Amino acid sequence: DTSGAITFGNENLVTTGTFGAAATTLSSTLGVTGATTLSSTLAVTGGSATVQGNSGSTDLTAEVYTTSQGDTARLTLAKSLNATTGSHTAITVNDPMGTIDFAGSTGAAFYTGARIVADATQNYSGSVGGTRLEFWTTPSGGQALTLGLTIDNDQSATFADDLTVSGVLDVTTTTGGPGALATLTDTSTGGALGLKVENSEGWYTAYANGGGIEFSTDTTASAMVLSAGGDLTVSGTGPHAIGTTTSALRSIVFGGAFTGASGATIGAAFSHALTGNANDVI
Repeated sequence: DTSGAITFGNENLVTTGTFGAAATTLSSTLGVTGATTLSSTLAVTGGSATVQGNSGSTDLTAEVYTTSQGDTARLTLAKSLNATTGSHTAITVNDPMGTIDFAGSTGAAFYTGARIVADATQNYSGSVGGTRLEFWTTPSGGQALTLGLTIDNDQSATFADDLTVSGVLDVTTTTGGPGALATLTDTSTGGALGLKVENSEGWYTAYANGGGIEFSTDTTASAMVLSAGGDLTVSGTGPHAIGTTTSALRSIVFGGAFTGASGATIGAAFSHALTGNANDVI
């Protein structure tokens, strides 16, 4: 038209050339088979834009040249719950607003093996816009796209399976209080949760099994059990040491019965403080 804009109707456009400086609008499909340069805006309405290549890598690149530090190249995936182009209706909870698919050929067609989705976690308005990110992958041996990781609107992360850390897992909190650093939750009936520490010399575990906390090693199961009522049971024939013979004085303070199995003794070399409350049995 007189402004220099080029508008194409419901037909495909295949180009290897250069568009002009004004906006270019397509209402169907744009196929790029060679180098194509746009010096302004390309809008594809009611169709799709496909970039194809038959050798090397096929790149879709956004570059920005600016003297302003805040300017950036940006990929925006946006959605309005309105069928009219340019019109706005607020999206609602669980509406996906953008999806990135990664697909590979099966020999007959493309299969989407991985996906990143952004979903609304509430009804959008002029003042709220809760959003979560979902990462989907396909396990080997099948074609079932499976949710692997969710980063929720409160910035919490939920993994569908094991989390493997090859370096240091550093958990930091500013809130304090019990359970502030790490929380392990099992929603199944009778399930056991635990921590395992392993090195070249062996492994050590601490499990919460509903009746207390159970400490085990690679050589001794249930080496020590702290019951829900506060009773501490140490297994094995001993001797069981608190500190070392050369360490500074250690104290044992308890509020319930201190009970040994038949024949259990406190050896003659025991020189540390053993303190009980009133009516405790030693």
